[in-house]
Amino acid sequence: GYSMDEMRDMTAFDIKPEIGEEQFKEIIQPLKDGAEKQLVFETVHMRKDGSTYDVEVYLQLMREGESGAFVAIINDITERKASAAENERLGRIVEESLNEIYIFDAESLRFTKVNHGARRNLGYSMDELREMTPFDIKPDVSEEQFLEMIKPLKDGAQGQLVFETVHRRKDGTPYDVEIYTQFMREGGGWSLRRHD
Repeated sequence: GYSMDEMRDMTAFDIKPEIGEEQFKEIIQPLKDGAEKQLVFETVHMRKDGSTYDVEVYLQLMREGESGAFVAIINDITERKASAAENERLGRIVEESLNEIYIFDAESLRFTKVNHGARRNLGYSMDELREMTPFDIKPDVSEEQFLEMIKPLKDGAQGQLVFETVHRRKDGTPYDVEIYTQFMREGGGWSLRRHD
């Protein structure tokens, strides 16, 4: 929101409300000393109207003879930060869901994420589950049967499979489940949701 003339009378820390002059001097010292060629950090910039936005700063010292100039490339990361916050919120919802939610790798079939509801009901820790696959908790399904069952998802012939089966807890007790399974191409994995 500033004009170029206004900016010529300003310093870098004038637009950084979270960083004072002394702190800014400390940040740039490794560039001045030659200890670093580039610094990358996140901060907040302030517009002329007083509003702020999140930025990622790539800062270099360009030397010309005895003098030099700092060159800063600034990326507005407001959307990225908002997206990360939304992903974190959705992750908490999945983790805290009463439904059992399992995510497993498309190739190895090992679990990569199992939410709290599933871990609590099964009795396994996440470390234990990372060494396991869906057919390890299905006493009535072999690996070959499981691979055949999910083949229509991987081939793209179906978007979702719904079936009933039995899961086996760590203590050996079985429980009946209804499973909704889908293949997530972007993440390279599978998602299983259990409903009682």
